[in-house]
Amino acid sequence: MKQTNLEIIRQACIKANPEIIELKFGCQIIHNNTGKIITITNFDEKEPYYGFSFVDGGIVPLFASGENKKELIIIGRPIRLSDIIFTLYKNKKAQYFGGMLDNNSIYFANRISWDLLHDDLNLQSEPTKKFIANLLKKKK
Repeated sequence: MKQTNLEIIRQACIKANPEIIELKFGCQIIHNNTGKIITITNFDEKEPYYGFSFVDGGIVPLFASGENKKELIIIGRPIRLSDIIFTLYKNKKAQYFGGMLDNNSIYFANRISWDLLHDDLNLQSEPTKKFIANLLKKKK
């Protein structure tokens, strides 16, 4: 099965920076009981529940201290521009990042741009996602 550009980029970023999928503030998981994707808003292993999130106007405990965290489906936090730059650097491809600013965008070497007003990878243009995925797929 062919991976999407988002999957290629996300996996490369997680490999370069595993912190992306740590269970802490901002991490998204699929809730065990409801199947909903929720974001961790509080995380404290000293409390009876490790994480809490606001869902439908109420606070929902994510998992109890006795539950197996390995059974959680961890999505992680959104991929940001800093993750892309860090991953390009770690993969020795930083020369493709131009860094030119213009009209609320930052441009890569070939004028592919990252919209700075929408820092989440999911909100970037398809040409930008395709360019980054192709960079990260290429051999060193």
